[in-house]
Amino acid sequence: MSQDQRIALGMAFGSKRAKKAMGAQLSSEIDSAALEDVATQIFENVKLASENIPSQGTSCIAHHLIVDALAQQLNADRPIPDVDLTATTPSGLYSLDAIVSDSEISMIDVEAIYALPDEAARLAAFPYKSVHVQLDTNFRNSKFISDRLKRLFKQEEPDHARLRMLFYASLLMAFFKNHRMASKPAALKSTLGPIPNPLFQGLLTRYTEDQLTSSKEDAKKRCGSFLSLTNARSVCTSKCQDKVLCYLFVLCLMLDEFTVDINLLANDIQIKPNK
Repeated sequence: MSQDQRIALGMAFGSKRAKKAMGAQLSSEIDSAALEDVATQIFENVKLASENIPSQGTSCIAHHLIVDALAQQLNADRPIPDVDLTATTPSGLYSLDAIVSDSEISMIDVEAIYALPDEAARLAAFPYKSVHVQLDTNFRNSKFISDRLKRLFKQEEPDHARLRMLFYASLLMAFFKNHRMASKPAALKSTLGPIPNPLFQGLLTRYTEDQLTSSKEDAKKRCGSFLSLTNARSVCTSKCQDKVLCYLFVLCLMLDEFTVDINLLANDIQIKPNK
């Protein structure tokens, strides 16, 4: 039985949950045949429109380049970091620069963290703060972060690059937990702790969208069904929240050599594992 037949049977006789899962899977896939059709039509339209244009040489539009461009545009709207589809190993799929720029992450003062006297002080310097109760034991901060921080400080040589990655993962956790404060940047930055301003602005750029809001004065100027919207604020929409989580999970995979306990992460940031 072909995949199309299985999907058709599932959509016809499957449970509501199965149908929903299939629908989500289908919506996340790029229809290559549809892209080919669209690309062919674009190619023919451009060819027809340019037939009478004088040219000094022979110009050619590569059909596969149009398909690639359309696929890239669709992928750009997905909440995941850029993927290297030519990679031959899991570690080659993603680069750290696709998650955070080198200029931003290099601003994390790891020397100051290495200079702190003990584990409690080091954990207190990390942005994400939460309390978990498991087996009568309270964990302050993320268990994922704290476990890897312990291992890091048992190494003989300092690993500045890995410590910066751990700190940024903690920062993404903290941003996700406090995403409702995105419209109040000063309050959000105070909650995240003393981080360099370019690092904070990078979070707002990647994980918020501008939304127009109306002021009280605007409300008084209603004209029929129209309302003048003049104020914009940064909002971490549901799509942006998904992006924070996707970038965080990829970073955690990179820290753990692409094997990670998703239940541990879900518990750390207090979301259901099936989300």
